Amino acid sequence: MRFHPGLRKLVSGCEVLALLLYMSFTLYAPSLALSAVSPINLYWSILLTSGVCTLYTTLGGMKAVVWTDVIQFGVMVVGVVAVLIKATIDVGGVDATFTALKRGGRTNFATFDPDPTLRTTFWTVMVGAGFTDVLNVCMNQPVCQRYLSCKSVKGARIAAVTALFPKIALDLIAVMSGCVAYAYFEGCDPLKAGMITKNDQMFPYLVLNVFREIPGMSGLFVAAAYCATMSTVSSGLNSVSGQILQDFLLPFRPNLSNKSKMIFSKLAVVFLGVLVTGFALLSAKLEGTVLSIVVSLRGGIGGAILGVYILGIFFPWCNTKGAITGQLVGTAYLLWIAIGGIMFEKSPESQRKLPVSTQLCNDTESHSMWNNYTTFNETVTKSTLETEKHYSPFYALSFWYNAIIGASITILVGLCISFLTGPNDPKTADPRLFCPIVDNHILPKKVRRFFRFGVPKIQKNTTSCEMSRLQQTKKSASLDSNKCTSLSPEVDRLQEAQITKQ
Repeated sequence: MRFHPGLRKLVSGCEVLALLLYMSFTLYAPSLALSAVSPINLYWSILLTSGVCTLYTTLGGMKAVVWTDVIQFGVMVVGVVAVLIKATIDVGGVDATFTALKRGGRTNFATFDPDPTLRTTFWTVMVGAGFTDVLNVCMNQPVCQRYLSCKSVKGARIAAVTALFPKIALDLIAVMSGCVAYAYFEGCDPLKAGMITKNDQMFPYLVLNVFREIPGMSGLFVAAAYCATMSTVSSGLNSVSGQILQDFLLPFRPNLSNKSKMIFSKLAVVFLGVLVTGFALLSAKLEGTVLSIVVSLRGGIGGAILGVYILGIFFPWCNTKGAITGQLVGTAYLLWIAIGGIMFEKSPESQRKLPVSTQLCNDTESHSMWNNYTTFNETVTKSTLETEKHYSPFYALSFWYNAIIGASITILVGLCISFLTGPNDPKTADPRLFCPIVDNHILPKKVRRFFRFGVPKIQKNTTSCEMSRLQQTKKSASLDSNKCTSLSPEVDRLQEAQITKQ
């Protein structure tokens, strides 16, 4: 509604690519866990996981995705909490865990160093990760699909706020699990000792050691990991197939029957499942943790998308040329930086890697047990200690900043190109597609009027047809008054609510 339909296809295509990459790396993580606790090869684990996700997403559709998400969330929480409790008991309790963290200098949670190359500081979490969360909550297609499945806007808002609490709880559980894992392996780091070849294998290795004498508990952990992945992948496949149908097929075939739409959606899910499987198989060759790769690529593509949304909502001068150019430049630059950051490993100083010890590595039983299940790693990954490291300062920026940098570049380039090619007149802008940056009734009217940038206020009986007349005054265009319709009934209700508040 704000820009040209071509920009919508561009943004939609970028979001499809981002979700495919995100799902592939998400699929790789539990496959690694399954291959760690069972004789199944990593590649077969990936094929098995993707096959199951694709199958029930194709047969069940959105309803199957939602209900399986609910069940999988419960299994995931139970599995992770079980590992956390058992590992904490084995370490000696919460006090022993924090004592080990203090001995190793791992209690530096609040680091206020503004250096943007440091991976994790107060600023990267609050600013970089905060911006990334805005992107995931507001511009993520699976999340938006869930908003639209609610009965009303109020229901969607309640769902969005309610989802914050389990997310915060899971983040805290993940942090505590990492603390317990360090305390458990304080004197014998598995990666340095050569027992594992990737940091992502640390937690599965912890599970093998903690539950070695309890049958079935390792399987519970694998179930928890699989529930998290299958929930993400199934939601992504369903959302992307609907997005492709809506943005790329229906504009050319608007009269497509419901049966044809359903068939296309199911075939699209199968095709997308094959693509995700291929990307997941390739991801096994990459260095770095799953988290860093996912956030780098997601921020690299999604940051520019967020910038386009900000341009459309807050800056009435921006035109289509500026938005398209900003999107292309922001995406290209951030993908360059993100891929470079993945290919060129960052220095230990920027990663804030603290020293680890292998002095207490005298337990060969767990080592041999792990090697029984990880012989495949000889063909999948090689120890990073075997090759000479080259650190590029150009790609040293923390991956948490990718989203905010991409959005900033898109906004700056979009505004510059818009003013160079002729900006839109704010007086002719549709006020229902504009949101002032500052619009608090406590502030003086002059301040609020300034931040409207000349955009007129919403009038009670203004329809989309009348706004189109206003926008076309310079072109001497007119519209048939008999065709005046509102943007949507929901927009009308929101409009009336806003007018009532004013």
